[in-house]
Amino acid sequence: MCKLNIKLFLIFLLVIFNTLNIVSSPTIGGTTGLILMPTADSLNYKEFNLASDWLVYSGDNDNDIIWKYKANIGVFNGLEIGFVGQNNKEGVFINIKYYLLSDNTKNPIKVAIGIDNISSYDKTDTYMVASKRFNKKISGHFGFLVDIAGGEANSSLMLGAEYLIDDKFVAVADLKGEESKYIFNLGTRYFLNDNLLLSLFILNLADQDISVEYPETMLAFGISWTDFL
Repeated sequence: MCKLNIKLFLIFLLVIFNTLNIVSSPTIGGTTGLILMPTADSLNYKEFNLASDWLVYSGDNDNDIIWKYKANIGVFNGLEIGFVGQNNKEGVFINIKYYLLSDNTKNPIKVAIGIDNISSYDKTDTYMVASKRFNKKISGHFGFLVDIAGGEANSSLMLGAEYLIDDKFVAVADLKGEESKYIFNLGTRYFLNDNLLLSLFILNLADQDISVEYPETMLAFGISWTDFL
């Protein structure tokens, strides 16, 4: 897809976004959250999701489509364990998130810590994130990330937001760092029913070569199923 078409699609997203209860949905990296950023929301006990994403490069190159597959389950109240793998990389990476606390207000602040890609040889992320719903439509997320790659640890901020759209749509956006550099992502999720979710994301919206995993603007098409054992 050319850059002009991506810009037109972005305008389309902004035009149609105008309101659904937030559910714990998987990120591209597997753990529950927004697009790339994990949030303090977690799966309930015995709740699980199965998901898959197809990532398409926007530039004129011969890169293959990346296929990611992942699953998460709430093993205890507040503890989520999952995995993620992809077709062009060996191995399956383990993710763990633990829900720490929330206050007793109407729209509480939630806090969670987690580790992504635990079994990865060259890249493991540890993070702490806080999430808060401001009203029925808007939720905000803020966190710190430590990226351990090649024997070095790099810290960065994470920011994200959700905007609820009616009983079918939710708009999501996040900003996530990688080696002290940042990429901005935007997209939408569509709920076919209480269990089945479709997603469409634009990754690395600024099309900057600052991310090893997402070196240019990419489109991500996803599907996930959430249920209870």
